[in-house]
Amino acid sequence: MNGRNVDVLTFDTAVFDRDGKLVSGRHSPLDLRLTDEKLQQLLLSGINVQTSFELSPGTYGIREVIQDTETKKSSALTCSIEVP
Repeated sequence: MNGRNVDVLTFDTAVFDRDGKLVSGRHSPLDLRLTDEKLQQLLLSGINVQTSFELSPGTYGIREVIQDTETKKSSALTCSIEVP
């Protein structure tokens, strides 16, 4: 599209309490329209995306699933956090 690399990344974030119950979630699409130069930079450096949730003190599990809508490739990360 006009000399740009067009794609959409979707970020699905879920927060679970210590019993595995879903506390909160968010679906966030990121529209990309990158020049060839910017695309090459991002392929080398990666991309940083932030999201935030208001949580009570405790231990939580975070599950992040990212999908490239063009290639249908996806990646996921699961981790635990402690909110003081």
